[in-house]
Amino acid sequence: AFFSEPLKENNTLRILSLRSNQISNIGAEPIARALEHNLGLECLDLRSNNICNFGALRLFEALKLNICLGELQLDNNPIDDIGTSRFPETMLANKTLAKVTLVSCVVGDNGAQHVAEALINNAQMYAINLSYTMIGNAGAASLSNAMKVSKTLGQLFLDGNKIGDSGMSSLSESLKANKSLNELSLSNNKFSHLGLQHLADALEVNGSLSKLNLSRNNIGDAGAIHLGRALLANQGLLELDLSDSNIGKLGCSQLIKGLQINYSLIELQLDINKNVPWEKINDLLGRNEIKRRNDFMETLNGNDRIPWNRSRLMLVGRGKAGKTATVRSIIGQHFVESWDSTVGAEVSELERSSHGWKKLNDAESSADHSSRFAAQIILQSKLLSESPGESLLGIRSGMQIMAGKNKKPILKYVFKRPSRILYRGVKNVSSNMGSPGKGSSNGSTNSVTSNPMFIQPDRTDESRSERQSDAQSLNQIPIAREFNDKLFLEAKRNKDTLTLSVWDFGGQDVFFSMHHIFLTKTGIYLLVFDIREVLQTDTREEALDNMSFWLRSINLHAPSAPVMLVGTFSDTVQKREQMLFVDKAVEEAVLPFSQLARNETENLSFLPIDNKTSSGIVALRLMIERVTRNDEAVNDSVSMRWILLLDEILSKRNEDRNFLTLTDVKELGARVGVNQAEEIEAALRLYHERGMLIHLTSTEILKNIVTIVPQWLVASLSKVIRDDDVHSLDIQNYRAVGLEEDVERTFNEALASRDFLEYVWPKSQVDFFIELMRQTLLLSLWNCSKEKYYLVPSLLKNIYQGPRITGACIVFDFSNGFLPKGLFQRLLCLCIEYTSMRNSAAAKQMSKPEVYQNFCSMPFDRDHMMYLEEDSTLQLITVIVQDETQAARTLEIVLSMIRKINCDVMGSGLKWKTLLEDVETGNLVNLVSARESRLSPWFDTIAQEKKNTETIMGTD
Repeated sequence: AFFSEPLKENNTLRILSLRSNQISNIGAEPIARALEHNLGLECLDLRSNNICNFGALRLFEALKLNICLGELQLDNNPIDDIGTSRFPETMLANKTLAKVTLVSCVVGDNGAQHVAEALINNAQMYAINLSYTMIGNAGAASLSNAMKVSKTLGQLFLDGNKIGDSGMSSLSESLKANKSLNELSLSNNKFSHLGLQHLADALEVNGSLSKLNLSRNNIGDAGAIHLGRALLANQGLLELDLSDSNIGKLGCSQLIKGLQINYSLIELQLDINKNVPWEKINDLLGRNEIKRRNDFMETLNGNDRIPWNRSRLMLVGRGKAGKTATVRSIIGQHFVESWDSTVGAEVSELERSSHGWKKLNDAESSADHSSRFAAQIILQSKLLSESPGESLLGIRSGMQIMAGKNKKPILKYVFKRPSRILYRGVKNVSSNMGSPGKGSSNGSTNSVTSNPMFIQPDRTDESRSERQSDAQSLNQIPIAREFNDKLFLEAKRNKDTLTLSVWDFGGQDVFFSMHHIFLTKTGIYLLVFDIREVLQTDTREEALDNMSFWLRSINLHAPSAPVMLVGTFSDTVQKREQMLFVDKAVEEAVLPFSQLARNETENLSFLPIDNKTSSGIVALRLMIERVTRNDEAVNDSVSMRWILLLDEILSKRNEDRNFLTLTDVKELGARVGVNQAEEIEAALRLYHERGMLIHLTSTEILKNIVTIVPQWLVASLSKVIRDDDVHSLDIQNYRAVGLEEDVERTFNEALASRDFLEYVWPKSQVDFFIELMRQTLLLSLWNCSKEKYYLVPSLLKNIYQGPRITGACIVFDFSNGFLPKGLFQRLLCLCIEYTSMRNSAAAKQMSKPEVYQNFCSMPFDRDHMMYLEEDSTLQLITVIVQDETQAARTLEIVLSMIRKINCDVMGSGLKWKTLLEDVETGNLVNLVSARESRLSPWFDTIAQEKKNTETIMGTD
């Protein structure tokens, strides 16, 4: 018990084994207290101790409060049905426990009833092991009732119990309805061939069960006859254990009849004796493995489509609102009080499977998506029900291929006579599969003819020829991947797995201009806010304004994407009235907003959580999953070829490549049958929307760049675009290399020198990043001084407080829509760039532009000054022209710039009115009326240098 106090506070330990430590009820008590507070432990092993009923009850009571434990092992403890009595109410409250083992505990039928009630109460339980627990027919009946309604139970172990024919009848009825169970183990029970008759009836209709263990039962020939009948219809079972089951020649002959029709079973365990035709059984099982291998290979080379179950989760909101802590809470990581604010954005991947929420590492994120996708296609399209073709795309070690002239290949098995039939598929098709080969950087695509372990397939099966018609018509080299039977087991277990690309955006204002290039049309948005700021009078208005800004920004970029509001620091709300006050304030700020996903459970517009105590996190996970699965975009079907192309692209990460050119991608597409430019662009658009990579298409230069490591791009840009007050730099490093003044000029005047950029970026990549930032309107040339600088407008801090400028005004009024942060800065980029490029020779003789966060004065020509001003409160951008002879030209240029920003960066979602000042009356006239009336000075003459404008700004 000495470790229980540290365990309360330790949130990094994931697995704790206390097996065989003579822990009694006294020792279980401090463990239970620690579980009530611990936020990190995922697996607790208490097997082979001396924990009795009281200790078990105390542990189950503690699990009501625990929010992280996923597996509890209590095998070989003196626990009976009294000790399990609190299990049902525990699972009613607990939302994380997915696996419980009680092997060799005296659970009995009453305890089985408790476990069954727990399964009914719980929505995430995946595995239960009740082997050798004295369960009989009544207990089996209770468990069967739970199996009928469970949608998550994947594994059930009932070995060594007293389940007879009646119990088998109950379990069999549940198997007819259950669609989640993948593995059932009933070794060493008391049923006979009569129980097998019921099970055979269930197997004829059940399609989810993959592994079935019936060993050490008195099945006999009569039971084998029933199983043979079941194999005629069942096409989902992969592994069947009938060892030590007293099956003779007659029973084996019936199994063989079933196997002649069944093409799914690839492993069968039987006792060997002289009456068993083991060679015939092995041949049939080998045929099935080849069938499955062929289905797998041909699916890879086909173009079937199924939903991908992948989306993008984007967290936005003010800095220090708790976005990063919320991501950590979702995946069960502990709260860190002093966590640094996010710089730019943090990109990661989460997976929601039957085992809970998990953060994927880099290797898992870049792993072979194609094989798993192909296995899912096979299961969903029921390819296993087809007869096997005669092609042999893969050959197991121990097999020989013999083919004469004009003869099809003949399969011959070569192995020693075993003591027990146990046929398994090999782990690898060959030693070369999946490893780099000559002419291939990663071995992900191999020619069949270049691999001695492969022969060309005989494509005589009509349905398969249809599935591969596209690949054949393109003369595509057949694609190969490593084959493993576990792919199909995992595909069944994870058929509902959801993967999320998570983008945690920094909340400081300096990042807003950068965020516009990363926000996507599809995905799920989490707008995170600090409840305390809404409760406090002095911060309420600013907090609500920020929420309103983000909602309008999301609506601009993603008008159909669902949005969830998440309020952090809910522990500060002591009364329901306070929560209702926050809800009312939030609703007034956000309504009307049709994209909002409400918290229906608590009848609130937002979901209150506390990352420190993990309060509300389970509800948040459930809501994210529900909203994501209901999103239409997630259910869109994706083709096999697109997943193959994705793997080809992501494989380049292994070569330390951070980006590819569009030409590179087209070459990779040709390998997998994606040849048309339109299809490649559509595939890249999908990968971008799902957060797998970044492909910007607003200009031809950007379209040619495919960033395959999103975090690399975000981190690189954030070395320049950052809030130096929040994310401080180590000035000593810059001073040591003589760049102290460069750093100060960058973050005080928003002017970055080439030397500074070559220090923060690798020299070989500086030109790439400069051009990227120019194309995304984050940076512009600054040819207004002796030395060459680059203006980064988002770094501007000073607010213009000088005298009001007079002249003819153009007003762009966004008050009926939305003036997003970053638009004015991009307009500055275009204006400065235009001035620098148009007047580069005379730029140094002209007046130097003055730039502020909300204002700019700049020379368009040597004798013509233009002024820009932003009023974020009134949602206006004003252009002031003092030389009225330049009014028409200025109007056309600036209007084309705003249209370009709207099209290239804002998703064409901006709405504004263009108003022109009548210089005689001072009134503002809308653009249409002004044009019709030829309002002076805007339409006096046509001095519009259209050719130059189009060359520099692009077509309007």
